Amino acid sequence: MSGRLSFAIAVVILLGAMVFRFWEVTLLPPGLNADELTDVRLMESARDGRVTVFADMGNGEGREGLYHAVLAAVTTFTGKGLLGLHVFSAWAGMLALSMVYALGTRLFGRLAGLSALALMSFTFWPVLLSREVSREMLLPLVVSAALLCLAVSLPVYRRKRRRGANTTLFAALGVTLGLALYVHPVGLLVVLICVVFIAYMILFARQKISRRRGRYITFALLMLMIMAMPYVTSSIQLGSLNGAQRLFEHIPGISIKNTLNGLMGVSLRGDANPVNNIPGRPLLDPITSIIALTGGVIAFRNWRKPTHALVLVAGVILAPIAFLAQNGPDFHSYAAILPIIALMFGLGLDFISDLLVRYVPRVSRPLTALGFTALIAFNIAWTGQDLFTRWPALISVQQAYDTRIAYLSSYLDQTATQIQTVICSQGVPDELDANTQLLLAMMNRPDPPLRYVDCSSGFVMTHGGERQQVILPGESDLTNAHWRIREWLLRGEWIEGQQIPRQSVLTMNVEERLADVIGRFTLIPVAYAPETASPGRPTETNIPVYFGGNIAFLGYAPDITSAYTPGSVVTVVSYWRVDGVVPPDLLIFTHIQADPAAVPIAQTDTISVLPRQLENRDVIVQVTYIPLPQNMPPGEYQISIGVYQDTSDQRLDVLEDGMPRGDRLFLYGITVNN
Repeated sequence: MSGRLSFAIAVVILLGAMVFRFWEVTLLPPGLNADELTDVRLMESARDGRVTVFADMGNGEGREGLYHAVLAAVTTFTGKGLLGLHVFSAWAGMLALSMVYALGTRLFGRLAGLSALALMSFTFWPVLLSREVSREMLLPLVVSAALLCLAVSLPVYRRKRRRGANTTLFAALGVTLGLALYVHPVGLLVVLICVVFIAYMILFARQKISRRRGRYITFALLMLMIMAMPYVTSSIQLGSLNGAQRLFEHIPGISIKNTLNGLMGVSLRGDANPVNNIPGRPLLDPITSIIALTGGVIAFRNWRKPTHALVLVAGVILAPIAFLAQNGPDFHSYAAILPIIALMFGLGLDFISDLLVRYVPRVSRPLTALGFTALIAFNIAWTGQDLFTRWPALISVQQAYDTRIAYLSSYLDQTATQIQTVICSQGVPDELDANTQLLLAMMNRPDPPLRYVDCSSGFVMTHGGERQQVILPGESDLTNAHWRIREWLLRGEWIEGQQIPRQSVLTMNVEERLADVIGRFTLIPVAYAPETASPGRPTETNIPVYFGGNIAFLGYAPDITSAYTPGSVVTVVSYWRVDGVVPPDLLIFTHIQADPAAVPIAQTDTISVLPRQLENRDVIVQVTYIPLPQNMPPGEYQISIGVYQDTSDQRLDVLEDGMPRGDRLFLYGITVNN
C-alpha cells in the first residue's frame, strides 16, 4: 500500500470518526452524570483561580487538577454548556486517533496503522469516552502521545533517512511525561513505561544508544523531574490524596475473579454500568478480539524487536489497571490500554495479511481489503445502532444522565431569549436547587434572561401576566407548588414535543385573569399603621398601596380559616407589583401581634424570588407561612405586612399620595383558640 493511499484512507476514517464524536454532541450523552458534574464543579473552581495539583473531593479522595484547569480555559471560548464541555473531549479523542495512526504506521506498517485507527474510531467505548466530561478521556491521548515520543526519539523503527536525535523530540517526551502526572494516577505508569523501555533499549536493543542520544535522554528525564517537583511536593503534603496511593487502592491485588472479569470484558461480557456501556456489551466483537489476541502473541514472540517491545512493555504495565480492578469489568479502567489493544489488533491483522500473501498470493490483496472493509462496516453499523438508538433509550441511562434536565437545557437554549421565562427552583433566593444548577450547567447560552422562583411558596407573572413560559425542572415541582400557585400554573398550556419531558414546560397568558383578581382585591380595604393616624386622615385605604423602592402592594388572599390553635401555621398569600428597579436585598415581613404597639408574637421574613431579576410590571405572588408558638395565649390578633432591605434592616416607607405614612400595613385579624 502506497503512502498516499494510506493517508487518503486514514482521512476517510477520521472523517467517519468525527461524525461519531460530534454528531448530536449536546444530546449524546443525554446530560451529565454525577461523576461528570463533579468534574464540572472542579472546573468552575479552577475558573475562579483555585487551581491545585490534587483537588480534595472529601473522604480522602483526590483528583489531579490539570484536566479541570484546561477545561476551564477551553470553555472560556466555547462556552460552559453541554456543547463546550463535550467539544473538548471530542477534540482530544480525534487527536488521540491521529497519534494511534502515526504510531501504528511507524511501528508495524501502514495496514497496521489503518487497522488500529479504524478500531479506535468505530468501537463503542472509545467513541463514548470521547464524548465524556472526564479526565479518563485524556488517557488514550496521553498514552499514545508518550509512546509516539518514545518511538520517534529512540531508534525503535527503521527510517528511510537516518536522523540524529534532537532537542525538540526529547523535550516533547519530557513534557508529555510531566503532564501525564497531572492528568491521572495512570500517569505514574506512563512514566514507568518510559523508564522500563529506555532500560530495555540500553540492555537488549541491537542498535546501541549513542552517547549523544544518551545525553538527550538525560535531558528529557531532567525536564520530567523539574515538571514533577510540584507533584512530588503535593504528594508528600497531601498523602491521602496523592496519585500513587489511589493507584494502589484501585488495584487491591491479584484476584482470579477480578482478572477473569476484566479479561471477559474484552470479548464476552462487558461493563454492566449503563453510564459506560450498554450493560453486558463486550469491548470488541469476537473476530476483532481474536485478531487483537494474535497481535499480542506476535508481540510477545518478537519481544527483542523494539517495535514490538514498546507495545508489549506498555501493555504489561497498564494491564493491571484494566484487568485487576474491583467489580470489573470497568471500562473506565480500560481507557489507558485502549491504544495498546488497537495497536495489537493492527499488528495481528498485518500478520494475517502477510500469511495470505505468503500462501495465497493471488487473492491476498482482495481478501485483505474485503475483510478489512467488512470488519469496519460491521463495527460502524453495530456501534452506530447502539450509540445513537439503543443506549440513549435505556431508562437507566436517562436516569443516570438526568435526561429530563438535558432536554430542558437544549429547549431553553433555543427559547430563553424569545419569551419571558420563569424557572421553578426550590430554595430561592438563598440557593438554587440541584436541578436548576444542573440545568444551568448544561445550557450553552451564557447568562440567559431567566427569573428564578421557589414555586412552593411564590410565583412571578411577568409584565402584568403577559405571555410567559414556566420551566419545571423537577418531576415533583408541580405537586410541591402551593395550591394557589398551582391554580395559576394549571391555567397555562403544556408544551409537548419529542424532546420535551412531560409536564416540564408550560406557557401562560393570564393578563386578563390577573386583572380580574386584582380588581376584586380593590374591594378589600387595608389599614395604615395606627401610630400614623391623625384627625382628618382615614385609617383605611384601598389597594394598590405604594411603598418606597418601586414596589406596590396589590392585595391578599387570606387563609381559608380564621381560627387557629397554638402551634398551627398561618398562611398569608400576598400580591405585589414591581414599578421599577427594586432593592436587590428586598424581603417581605409578615407579623402577627395582639397589640400594634407590642413586639410581634410570631413573624416570618421571606421572599421566594430573586429581586435583582425582577422587571417593571412583574407581579409577585408570595405565600408566607407563619408558625404560631406552642404557648401562644388565646385571643384576637392582627396581621401586618411590609417590606425592608435585608442588609441594612431598613424598612421601606408606605406612601400616601407620595408621602411616607408608616412602614407597614394591617390586613385582617385572626382568632387563636385553645
